[in-house]
Amino acid sequence: MSRRDRGLVILGAFIVVWGIIAWLNALGLTDIDVCGLFWAIALIAIGGSFIWGAVRGGGELPAALRKDKYLGDIRMGGEGWELRDIDIQMGVGDTRLDLVGARIPPGETSIRVSGWVGTVRIWVPPDLAVRAQGGTWVGTVNMLGNRREGLFREFTASSPGYDDAETKVRIVAEQIIGDIRVMRAG
Repeated sequence: MSRRDRGLVILGAFIVVWGIIAWLNALGLTDIDVCGLFWAIALIAIGGSFIWGAVRGGGELPAALRKDKYLGDIRMGGEGWELRDIDIQMGVGDTRLDLVGARIPPGETSIRVSGWVGTVRIWVPPDLAVRAQGGTWVGTVNMLGNRREGLFREFTASSPGYDDAETKVRIVAEQIIGDIRVMRAG
């Protein structure tokens, strides 16, 4: 089951439980604080996602530069920096990656950004082969000029000739609430 599907199952279960309790309250059969229950379940879900992320340990990218930040922004870029696999786990904040001035090694370099609330902006050089996949529960996904917005949006875009390119970057960005944009510089 994909991460998005697991998230949808959790969200669906949460909504069903909340609805049943609200219904029982309306019938006078219970006296449960629905708003308090909402925040309790939301905190449990968020804490569970932290635990799942730690247990998972970023195993897909074993040699990745791993950054975990729960509040604040991450900015990476500039002239001459060496791009390597990156795994960013965000809580609340913005992620900005500028690959335009980066030295990108031959082969496929992977960038993974996941977070709860915020924006992801990634600028790529005009001639770089890119495969960008983005998903959000609530917000906008714009991958190389292809835009989707609303609830539970996911989209993948690839440069022509991506599979055969000598140097290429694979980007996977996921947000619960927020906007994701991978764009060509220039």
